[in-house]
Amino acid sequence: MAQKFCKIFEVEEHQVLYQITEDDESNECIETTTIIDDLRMSTKMSGFEKNNTTADIQFEKINQAFAESFFQAMKNLTQ
Repeated sequence: MAQKFCKIFEVEEHQVLYQITEDDESNECIETTTIIDDLRMSTKMSGFEKNNTTADIQFEKINQAFAESFFQAMKNLTQ
């Protein structure tokens, strides 16, 4: 697992949290979480090895643009 295990971004006065965790089958994954209108919204991405990569490698690519995209998608679900 990477030394850095989480990243947090600000989007529209909300926070978007990315964490390296494990899924239900103990595979390394990236979990993304935000709270909109008191709803905690979270996703887990796993299966990186099927694409010859790792959660750590993909985690390093996460930036503000990813957070904004995730937040907008979750916000659209609440409207």
